[in-house]
Amino acid sequence: MHQNTKQDLIPDMTNTPSPREKLAILRDHQAFVKANESSLELLAEQGELVTLNQGQTLLRSGVIESHAFIVLEGALRLLAEHPNGKDLFTVGRLEQGGIVGVVDLLRQAPCEAAIARRPSQLLSLPLALILELYESDQGLKEGLDQLTSPCEGALILKKIL
Repeated sequence: MHQNTKQDLIPDMTNTPSPREKLAILRDHQAFVKANESSLELLAEQGELVTLNQGQTLLRSGVIESHAFIVLEGALRLLAEHPNGKDLFTVGRLEQGGIVGVVDLLRQAPCEAAIARRPSQLLSLPLALILELYESDQGLKEGLDQLTSPCEGALILKKIL
């Protein structure tokens, strides 16, 4: 497993994080800072550790997946469809603390595609639960509404070209 400079901020991810550790990860994440404690507890309870090998696909192009992911360790390569065709090209990368998958939910359309740039560990959060909480928790809504993705720019280019 790769070591990084922020390792002391993240619990040892060689084992599945405890509910308390997942709750701490969510509390510290900018998108969840204003969320109700009860919302964070539900997300922590349903959150699961996901491990990816380098090159492994996390989010497929053209598909709204069932989960969003917070990068705990490693990095993801963000991809989008080329404006002139179906080929994918790199539009960015996501490092520790980044979140992916929520923009698709908020847009109600697929936008993001992602693969692991190196071995990575992520906290998986069910989108159905995020949507339910988004509709009832104003603080969570405010935090999630601030999220953007470089994949959105590629979609705009595709529409105007």
